[in-house]
Amino acid sequence: MASPNIPKSSTIILSLSPAAILGFLFLLYILYQYIIYPALLSPLASIPNAHWSAPYSRLWILLVRVGKKENVTLFAAHKRMGSNLVRVAPNELSVDGVEGVKVIYGGGWGKGEWYEVFDNFGLVVPSLSFLLFFSCLLFLG
Repeated sequence: MASPNIPKSSTIILSLSPAAILGFLFLLYILYQYIIYPALLSPLASIPNAHWSAPYSRLWILLVRVGKKENVTLFAAHKRMGSNLVRVAPNELSVDGVEGVKVIYGGGWGKGEWYEVFDNFGLVVPSLSFLLFFSCLLFLG
């Protein structure tokens, strides 16, 4: 009995055009970048989501903000999740309570070079009233 001519898997792969292979690789990249990474591998993946679409898009929170119901919605999300931190967008968190604020602003988190703008280089920053008084002296004197 003769076996039918079934192409081997290596010949099938070789018969694909380079455009088809690039297209497949592009789809894999899109799947990883916009679905797998935000939901499962992101550093924020362990924080509970306020909405099912929070790891993927900001659209739902923007619609809530346009509807002017952000405070009520986020309060309900914190209560529902039982957490001081809730993820509301791919790179955005909502903090509820002093404990959550202490975690974020209490130190131990690296800050980018952008924050160097707020450094005062060891000098005492004068108060606004002092600056107003000094500018009045210059203007009037």
